This record gives sequence, C-alpha cells and structure tokens, in this order.
Amino acid sequence: MSKRDLGLDVPRTFDIQYYTSRPGGLPFSNLQIKKMWDRTILVNRLARWPDKMNRSLPGGSKHMVPEGNTRDIYDCMSRTQPHISFTQDEERFGREGLRALGIPEGTEFVGFHARDPAWLEQLTPHLDFHYQDHRDSDIQNYIPAMRELVNRGYLAIRMGSPVKDPLTTSDLNIIDYATNGSRTDFLDVYLGAKCKYFIGSAAGMIELPKTFRKPIVTVNQIPLEYTHSWSPKDLFIPKKLWLKSENRFLPFREILNSGMGANLNGQQYEDRGIEPIENTPEEITAAVLEMEDRINGNWHSTSEDEELQRRFWALFDDIEVHYRGGEPLHGVIGSRIGAEFLRSNQELLA
Repeated sequence: MSKRDLGLDVPRTFDIQYYTSRPGGLPFSNLQIKKMWDRTILVNRLARWPDKMNRSLPGGSKHMVPEGNTRDIYDCMSRTQPHISFTQDEERFGREGLRALGIPEGTEFVGFHARDPAWLEQLTPHLDFHYQDHRDSDIQNYIPAMRELVNRGYLAIRMGSPVKDPLTTSDLNIIDYATNGSRTDFLDVYLGAKCKYFIGSAAGMIELPKTFRKPIVTVNQIPLEYTHSWSPKDLFIPKKLWLKSENRFLPFREILNSGMGANLNGQQYEDRGIEPIENTPEEITAAVLEMEDRINGNWHSTSEDEELQRRFWALFDDIEVHYRGGEPLHGVIGSRIGAEFLRSNQELLA
C-alpha cells in the first residue's frame, strides 16, 4: 500500500486479497493485526479461484503481486503514514492495558524481543525447525541495555509469546510482559504501536512496530545480506561468523562473496564448520544507546564513522544480486550499521 501511495505500483489496478493456509498448519501470528488489516484492505476468500485460474494462463504472472517479499527496498514506509489504526474503543482499551501493566499515562517505554524456538516448538511439535536455530539469541544479553534505558527514564518491556525463559532481573522498571500472564494479541500490537522504539532480532515481532513507523534496532542480524537496509530510522548489528577450522571470524566481504550472507538454513553453517556468534551485552547496549542519542538529537558522527559506514555499504555493490519475491534484496540504502560495532570490528571490513 505504501508503494501505491507513492505511485510506484502498477496504475489502474484493483487489489483483492485472500488468506492462504500457512506452511505446517501454523495459525495467524496475531489475530488483532489481522482484524485491523481486514478493515483496511479488501479480503475475500472467493478471490482464490480467479487467482488460481490466472496462474494457469500464459502471461498471468503480470497480474499477480509477488509473494513472500516484505522488503521495503524503495523505502516507502518511512515516507508514508501507517495504514492501520486503532478505533476509539481500542485506544481506550489499550490505555487501560498499559495502566494494568504498570505503565502510567505519558510514560515512555521501549520494546525488546529476542527470537527463541519456543513459539514454533509449542505450535508445531510435529515439525523440525532446528534449521532456524541460528537465528535465536539469549534475552538475558539484552538486560544491560534495558537497565541503561531505565536509568534514562524509560520502562523496558520484554515481548514475545511463548518464550523459552523469563528475564533474570528484579528491576520493577523492566517488565517481562512475555511471561507475566498479561500478554494478549491486542496488547502486542498496542505496545508495538506506542513504544518509543524497538530492539529485537530478525523475527516477525519487529514487524509490529515497523507497521507503525517506529525506529528499530535489529541485533543479532543473520544472514547479513538480509538486513533491512532502507529505513533511515533504523540501526542494526549482525552476528559474526566464526570459522572453526581456521580459528577466525569471516570478514564481511568473504561472507557476502561466499553466499553465506544470503544463507537461510542453519544446517549449512554447520556443514561448513561456521558458528554464528551472538552479539555481546556490550555490543547490544552500544547500539541501543546510539539509537537513543540519534532519536534525541544527541548523536554526533565522526568523519571516521562515516568512512567506516561507506566502506561497509560499498561491499553490497560488488556482490551477486539475490532476489526475494521477484525483487532484489536491496535498493535504497538508508539504514546504519552500529557505529561502535564497526569501530570495534574494523578488521571485518578488510
């Protein structure tokens, strides 16, 4: 819809959506977000049949929206307004929900999420999703960043459902919403819409605040080439890849040129003797505080920082173009890789 707003979609078209069954019988991730989209776009189950017929006809592909591409390579979302919103009743219900969580009206909060295997294991115990384990990370490594934000006057809200482990902190300003029994589909969306910004790993949860145009800090990004590179509001830091046979980290150029930068299957890392290394608490905290300073106008980038950014993003100009949903993975480059991460890992730019 954002592409349409900016005149980038095919003109004189009329879109009809329908829901397909998800792989493995997975349910909708969030029924509240479905409800909000249902009242915004035209969804009709009967559209399945003309779509099926169109797919069987020569040239039918030109009438289809490519599937599976959620990448905003033209940076449309930061240039348009959100397309879904809360009703007056939902706003009232949401404010009540925040108060019940211990978030007074007017208090700023930041959302946190770390991907773990609990959701897939609970919903599809009959399927083996361990090939995605390389995307997981430990929520405990986020706690120092949460504490730093608490010291700056925020509440920190840990999100996700279900999750593997509770937070190991007694700080009352860090709310483990994911495990305290108050989680609902509605509050997931409301928290994502109302947070100041959001910190998370590359998982579906970060799409909630993105939908409402909230700035995102993506940590433990993997694979490298799939980073969301377009929004000037966003920061990221990647997992580093340790080559066990040579006792070294793979430089970014080697990751990208070898194809590992676009590798989505954890088994391939194992087969090549590569271990993805989680970001440290210090790396996560530095990226979060950079976002905090950027949002508040206190960030000052040095000429060295700008040169390191230039060198990093230039690597993407030289690699084989990979596609998703018929479009390249990258277009407009607006995001930033964490400044402190680059300063501390300049050898990876070799």
